[in-house]
Amino acid sequence: MFTKKKFGLLAIMLVLVVGLVGCGEEEDQGIHGAIHRIEYGDNVVYLFGSMHVGAPEWFPLADVVEEAMGRADVFAFEFDFTMQSYTMEELGEIVDMLMGEGQWLPDEQTLADVLPADIYDNFIYYLPTFGVDYEDVYRQNPVGLVFGLQSEITIELFGDIGVSAMESVDFYVLNVAMEEEAEIIGLEPTLQQLRIGFAPNEEVLAEAGFDAFTLEEIMHSVMADFVSRDEVVEAMRNEELSLHEYYFRNDLARINELFQVDAETWENPYGRYMVEVLMNFRSTYYAERIAGLLRDTNEPTTFFVTVGLSHIIREGDHLTNIVEQLDLLGIEAVPIFE
Repeated sequence: MFTKKKFGLLAIMLVLVVGLVGCGEEEDQGIHGAIHRIEYGDNVVYLFGSMHVGAPEWFPLADVVEEAMGRADVFAFEFDFTMQSYTMEELGEIVDMLMGEGQWLPDEQTLADVLPADIYDNFIYYLPTFGVDYEDVYRQNPVGLVFGLQSEITIELFGDIGVSAMESVDFYVLNVAMEEEAEIIGLEPTLQQLRIGFAPNEEVLAEAGFDAFTLEEIMHSVMADFVSRDEVVEAMRNEELSLHEYYFRNDLARINELFQVDAETWENPYGRYMVEVLMNFRSTYYAERIAGLLRDTNEPTTFFVTVGLSHIIREGDHLTNIVEQLDLLGIEAVPIFE
């Protein structure tokens, strides 16, 4: 899925894995991340939208966000940064996935086995432009391979646009939590997130309730328009520049425009997988986890929940977000950033 007309969705997907505002565009107001307040009995959740990158001038955040963090007893992120909740077996599986073994095709299959000849030949032709040896990737899941190559380019572009993953909004909030010695939890199993992005299989599709296309169709479509690295970089640069500028300006409307999905992407197996599974399924999952925190926590507790901004504001045809899903569960999330 590498043609230019499809880059908008894919660039946004990568920001989400490597998840974000119009309401006030004055820079001195501070980033508000579309923060919402949710009350349920004696429990409160502050739902904040982050980006997984950042820059020194982004901090501190808007007063309403800083004040909410000051009230929090528990900080929740997309996954458990502390890794304290994982067993040794789970940690081993995470390392396996990150190091590549968990991304391999099953049953000794190779890319030559799973891709049609024309798609495979085109991939072989352009792969050297990425500085990657075929011997290192010939058994890798096509989805994970494409996602990984695009992620590396995204990270390289961060320097060009003045942001970095090491100064991310997530890490800023995490540092606040650690300074406050607050409890830190994760909403989503890390392995679930990694499998969705890097190694989708039949089990992942079943868990997400995705039956629009087969795994084979998804793998074929992700490789169908493979192009050179220079073309990928050119197509992504303006997307990334716009995304980070809009977040810094709290320009929710423009951010949401970037998430709109056209009919062509929706009909593309990989594009639809990304929308329904990486975006919608995970937003629904987060909403159910937040509802559980509110309903099942006996002692009065204030939670500060940080997720990629897209999971809070994304709306439109075929799209959903946490706020919408909470509403379906009878829980109202009230915006407090305006």
